[in-house]
Amino acid sequence: MVSDLKKLIVFLSLAAFISCNEASDKSSSPRQTNTNTDSKQSESSNNKHDCDQLSQKFTSYDQAINLVRSSSFKISETVNTSRSSWIRGAEFYSCDGSTGYFIIETSNRIYIHADMPISVWQQFKNARSFGSFYDYNIKGRYRLYLN
Repeated sequence: MVSDLKKLIVFLSLAAFISCNEASDKSSSPRQTNTNTDSKQSESSNNKHDCDQLSQKFTSYDQAINLVRSSSFKISETVNTSRSSWIRGAEFYSCDGSTGYFIIETSNRIYIHADMPISVWQQFKNARSFGSFYDYNIKGRYRLYLN
């Protein structure tokens, strides 16, 4: 009887563990992560644009954001900004691994910056305050110019 009870407990524990992992895998998305950063090597696919062919000339910020988000990059990362009072999301995309596009979502708008060094992105991810770091180190420095 005790042996059967132990087997049942082990079986139920294993079933709960597998169920939690499957639910976690299904709910994961590139914009929401359970860790501080989500880093992935992008793979080229038929529905993605190649970042090397991504135009440097955009007609609107919305167009730039949509094209960047729908392209394949060497580096494509997001950071969990849930501890920030007004930064709702931050993303970094780089073709060459040294500079790239930075997309930041606030409670009011989404902004895109170009040619931002990856070292600034790394500092942003580790900043004590995302908003303060953005204001002092990124805002107004890495502008994306429209056509």
